[in-house]
Amino acid sequence: MAAATAARLAFADAEGGKWSGLDRTLAALRDGGVLLLDDMDPARYTLAEHRAAIAGVRAALRAQAGLAVVDLPVGSGHIMATMRPRAAVA
Repeated sequence: MAAATAARLAFADAEGGKWSGLDRTLAALRDGGVLLLDDMDPARYTLAEHRAAIAGVRAALRAQAGLAVVDLPVGSGHIMATMRPRAAVA
């Protein structure tokens, strides 16, 4: 995605873009852009597959080069992340 059309702020509120398609959400984030995810507290989920999905999202975020990630233990469990300039990551 061109920098002029890349997202400065992305709120992944649905399963699509968070549980699935996270790679596309991250690719759409511009340098310095902020990503906010909600419903990330595993304690909210009773099904093991949902807890596994949340764990997978968390692992993918932490593995993403150049992404600074912080847990915000409020509400339904939020994660905020920002993309460092990609040129600085290399």
